[in-house]
Amino acid sequence: MQKLVFGLLVTFLATAVHSAGLIDEQEWGGALRIRYESVDDSLNEAARALTTRGTVFYKATSEQGFEFFAELEGVQGIGNYNDGGQNENTTHATIADPDGLELNRFYVAFSPIEGESNTVLKVGRFNCNHADEIVDRYLSNIGWRQNHRTYDGLNLDSTFGKSRLRTSVLFNVNRVFGEDNPIPTRANFDLRGFGLQYDLPVTETIGLEGYLYHFTFADIPRFSTQTIGVKLLGESPFTEQLNWTYKVDLAQQQGIDQNPNQDDKLGYQALSLGISYPSFANAKVSVNTEIFESNGTEAFITPLGSGHAYFGWADKFLNQPTIGINDVFFKFDMAFGDYALKLRWHTLTSDHSSIDYGTEFDWSVSGKLSEVMGWTVKGAVYTGDKDEANIAHFSRDTTKLWGWLSISF
Repeated sequence: MQKLVFGLLVTFLATAVHSAGLIDEQEWGGALRIRYESVDDSLNEAARALTTRGTVFYKATSEQGFEFFAELEGVQGIGNYNDGGQNENTTHATIADPDGLELNRFYVAFSPIEGESNTVLKVGRFNCNHADEIVDRYLSNIGWRQNHRTYDGLNLDSTFGKSRLRTSVLFNVNRVFGEDNPIPTRANFDLRGFGLQYDLPVTETIGLEGYLYHFTFADIPRFSTQTIGVKLLGESPFTEQLNWTYKVDLAQQQGIDQNPNQDDKLGYQALSLGISYPSFANAKVSVNTEIFESNGTEAFITPLGSGHAYFGWADKFLNQPTIGINDVFFKFDMAFGDYALKLRWHTLTSDHSSIDYGTEFDWSVSGKLSEVMGWTVKGAVYTGDKDEANIAHFSRDTTKLWGWLSISF
């Protein structure tokens, strides 16, 4: 009922904007992504899928700062695979790209402030990401999957000089498993959420970020948490050709509302030290650590963040274990014109009891065929530790391969 009322409100606002004659420009567009994916998880039958994601959008804007945006998304696939519960194929490995036709984004936006400030307020259904260069740790639209995750609520993004404030008030999460999924919590998360991130440049090369995320989940009490953190990141010259890159990210999390784990505060630490070579293929190499602390019964969690972008592309850690995660990983990136190469190596253990989970090697090669067409080939090889102390899911080897073509129009 709440989603219906909110949808009617957004429709009313959109109609009011149009009827008031506030539209000066209109735009149509869309995108197409055709992807092959194979998964062998050493437990189920191997999965093979050829899926297509198509979107079409309509955008109307006015000189007064109003914008109306609507985007329709359709996903269709063929092959033998478990799409996460909608196709009821339980014998094959999971490729979570269910068939469906959905209103992916639908919002009214207003930019009330002009001059040196740039402020945009959105009301409706939108993508939410509080990071610029990488997928956000706490709020992500999971753009990797064919059916994107979107959020219903209000979003304020405001830039004042060199500072930036991003605030999101959320009450529903539309998940990647599709709105027709028979499991309610896979179709949607009933959420009362608030997220805030403030970016403050310290110098031209050093940035400071503070963030607060307060999430209350009606159906999954374990996910109800409050997280407060601070991040320092920057880049400084090492030689005339090389630069140091570094990041320190520290956070603390505590259970709230009906979460049974409210006594302990669990920590998060992420450290990164690297070298960049901008004049040579924009090459970057770094050594990184990321720790999700555990007290033995519960661990630091990020239920609305991206798992794929962080703990390895094989997606072994989408369901984060209660004994925590300690990830030590190596990253290498470079680009030659329209071509890019990415390499990753992860060594993963538990935070509590020091259990070896396994290791993972990821690679990706991408390129552009034209201004509107690009391609990517990508792979992940996870090798699980076979010690009896390891969790069964993490002891199983998993191999994934992708290849796709993207077109925008």
